[in-house]
Amino acid sequence: MDEIHAKEQMENQGNVHKHTENLPMINALKDSLKNNPNNKELILDLANLLNHSGFYAESLENYKRYQKFDPNNPDVLVDMGICYFELQNFSAADSLMKLAIKINPAHQTGYFNLGIVNLSQGRIDVAMEWMQKAVAIDSSSEVGKRAKHILETH
Repeated sequence: MDEIHAKEQMENQGNVHKHTENLPMINALKDSLKNNPNNKELILDLANLLNHSGFYAESLENYKRYQKFDPNNPDVLVDMGICYFELQNFSAADSLMKLAIKINPAHQTGYFNLGIVNLSQGRIDVAMEWMQKAVAIDSSSEVGKRAKHILETH
């Protein structure tokens, strides 16, 4: 395991569940990037895999690298917001997700995640407004169904 991962695991021990089974793929992507440091697809793949593996701080570093190529990608902004949320930086999460839905007002996942950010902070009324917007976009999608369930249970 490399230094960054070992350090993150020590800092986040017990707080974030890391999926170390993805380390071979993460390391392969890092190796590929050594030869192709400006390959935006590889950078994004690495950022996404780090995010899904629980390495949120390192994921953010790579999302920021990717933003040099595509600064207004709403999916990336939402994913960065998720990383910040997992790192307990709720204001950064909120800001990035709001920017994503400003860029793409139909970004259902952005609305849903804004609901989650607010719900986690006890702002139930605000959270339910975001969930309603997520449902209004498409109540039959997986995200829409999850938002509807949260509305029904709160």
